[in-house]
Amino acid sequence: MSDLPSEAALLRRQLARERVRRLEAESIGERATAELFATVQELRTAQAEILERAERATQVGRLVRALRQETDPADLARHASRAVGEATAVDRCLVAVVEDGVLSVRGDWQAPGVDLPAVPPSGALPAALAGLLTEDGDGFGLPVEVDDVDADARLTAADANAVRRALGVRALGLVPLRAGRQHVGWLVVASEQPRSWSERVLTVCRGVAADLGTNLVQVQLYDQQRESVQRLQEIDLVRHAFVSNVSHELRTPLTSISGYVELVAEGALGPLDGPLERAIGVIARNTERLRSLVEDLLLLSAHDATSIRLDTSPLDLTPVVVDCVRTMQAATPSGDLVVDVEVPDVLPAVLGDREQLDRVVSHLVGNALKFTPDGGRVRVRLEGDHAAVRLQVSDTGIGIPVEEQHRLFERFFRSTLSQQAEIQGAGLGLALAHTIVGLHGGTLEVSSARGTGTTVTVELPVAAAS
Repeated sequence: MSDLPSEAALLRRQLARERVRRLEAESIGERATAELFATVQELRTAQAEILERAERATQVGRLVRALRQETDPADLARHASRAVGEATAVDRCLVAVVEDGVLSVRGDWQAPGVDLPAVPPSGALPAALAGLLTEDGDGFGLPVEVDDVDADARLTAADANAVRRALGVRALGLVPLRAGRQHVGWLVVASEQPRSWSERVLTVCRGVAADLGTNLVQVQLYDQQRESVQRLQEIDLVRHAFVSNVSHELRTPLTSISGYVELVAEGALGPLDGPLERAIGVIARNTERLRSLVEDLLLLSAHDATSIRLDTSPLDLTPVVVDCVRTMQAATPSGDLVVDVEVPDVLPAVLGDREQLDRVVSHLVGNALKFTPDGGRVRVRLEGDHAAVRLQVSDTGIGIPVEEQHRLFERFFRSTLSQQAEIQGAGLGLALAHTIVGLHGGTLEVSSARGTGTTVTVELPVAAAS
């Protein structure tokens, strides 16, 4: 019996220790639970923030993609102000652009049910606000936040009144629009009542502004280019009409002059002495030259109007080339100029208009003779195979500077060398030849350099076998 008290005491001590351990365990569990709960809350907050950022990024992406579809500057500014205003749920949103040093509103959106003053017809923002924007943000680099115009130290009482009267708002958030280093304007969100601007609103504004500035510049450039193209097209139409009308008007008197020159040259109006006969010959040659120029202008005008028609048939180019060279040599006096003509015995036929291809050969051979000084050589060569017929006209003349060759097929273009040498010509020959060859489905290529002569190669497809 004597051992019972000691055993009871031992038991009590063990129970006390167990109670202490249990309390410590419960305390640790409570702390762990609290820490776990806090961690979960932090994770949920971070997740919500990530989701919100992703949602804002998605929203900004949709807005930017939609605005990139606009091609008119005014529509782009209007749609941008509406899209940002609706996305941020503000009372007013404006897109203001810098034009000639003045900040002018080009897009103005107001929330439904909000009645705010209209932007003045000039579109200019209040001078007080424009001054604030000019001075803030290290040269338009940073956003400007005005939570309350009446309490903002940067605005005087008169400035605040001017802003309220002009825009009907008390809070403004302004994000700069930039295109590279160029400051384009400002994207402005506004509220009737004082408010601080949340990160969500500013994020949307910054996201859209980052793309909108570049878009505004690109759309303005596109609009200017479109207007320039339209003006050039109108000028081109007037020019074509003028050339066509003048050419037609010249035809009638030229026909009359040619007729009377032929009568005089044939002696129908009286005998001719030597000097008079030579003078009549000069008149006849220059009349023919002028008539040829008029025909060239008419043909080019017809091509511009897409009304030119070719009278094509299978054609052997050999007699065309031979006859043309003979005629051009007779009409182009030259002291000591060697002309070689190389044609094969048999040449495949091409599908062509004889009159127009004769015009091509005449221009190419005529240019070679005209631009080659005495003592030089002109070579005209024809060859063909089962696919194409090639005409090559080469000379040892003055050549064409390489830096000017991109303009060879422009109408009325004359190289600086031909102008310096005072060689006559209208600058239509290559342009017309290029047009006619193209209408025949062929190609015309020029190889030349200053002082080394010129080689022109024409390739025409062979006519299909019937």
